[in-house]
This record gives sequence, structure tokens and C-alpha cells, in this order.
Amino acid sequence: YRHRDFIINMNLLFFSFGFVLSLGELYLRFFYLHPSNVSFSSNSEGIRMPDNELHHTLQPNAQSVVTWGDLAPVYYTNSLGFRDKGRRTVQKTTESGYRIVVLGDSFTESLGVEWSDTFIFKLEQHFKNDGFNSEILNGGVASLSPGLLLRKLRRFLHQGYTTDEVILMLDISDIEDESVFYM
Repeated sequence: YRHRDFIINMNLLFFSFGFVLSLGELYLRFFYLHPSNVSFSSNSEGIRMPDNELHHTLQPNAQSVVTWGDLAPVYYTNSLGFRDKGRRTVQKTTESGYRIVVLGDSFTESLGVEWSDTFIFKLEQHFKNDGFNSEILNGGVASLSPGLLLRKLRRFLHQGYTTDEVILMLDISDIEDESVFYM
């Protein structure tokens, strides 16, 4: 009988522990970390804005100094709200013959980096030097998770824009962003 009581008590202990963890998880997800409870105010950068579908994004056709530590590069966005070399209107189809859309988080956005030092600019220059005429769109936004980037790509395509290639840049923080902040 002792063995049977021990097994019953252990099962109750594990069930209770699991139940408490589940309640804690629900509390954190719906009352503490839910994106609707995360305040997003207009910051001094003047370039980021809240978005109902993507949580946050970059403002279209904006120009602002974005401070990141001691760095303060000038940011420009195009008509899509993608970081770019300057303010411009992006056409539905590219005039260059080949379009690549790069999606990712702060690494892709190149947070704190002058445009001429971003890997997007350097990749486009590399292609041009090799005689390959292409347009590369930087769809990176700091802290966007893969699920939100998929929504961003769908929005881009549903608005009638075309691309020949999509590159998704992932990093280890995307796992936490996806599971904790954006569910």
C-alpha cells in the first residue's frame, strides 16, 4: 500500500505543479506580455510606429536620426516603410530586372549603422560591380519575429508588389520574440 500511496502522491504533485505552471503561463501571456499591453509610444527617433498587424514597423517616406548607443546615423525609409538610401517611391515591379526582398530583425535593419555600411548596400554594390542589375529592398525591422515577417511579406505581395527572391535573416533572439512577445 505504501508504494501505491507514493505513486498517487507523486502523480498529484506533478499534476499540481503542471497546473500551477500552466496558470502562470496563461497569466504572463494574456495579462502581462500580451502585445496589446505593451505600450508603444512615439519615440524621439520619429521613424518607428505601431502597427495593428505587425505590432510595430517603420514609417513610410521618413527621415530621422536614430540613436543607438554612441551611434546616430540618419535613417531614410521608402514608400513601403523599408529602410533605404533615401526617401523614394517603390514601384510595384522593379525597373532593374531583378528584385530581392530581405526580411529580418535589427541585424537586417542594420540598427545604428549608416546606410553605406549596411550589408544590404554592400550586397547591392557587389552585384552592380559584377554587372548584375538588381534592386534589394531592406524589409528589416528591429525585434520582428519570423511570424510577423511572414505577415509583412504577405502584405507586400497582397499590395501587388513583386519580387524574384526573398531572403529571411534569422537569429537566436527570434525564438524568444516569437514565443514570448508576439505568440
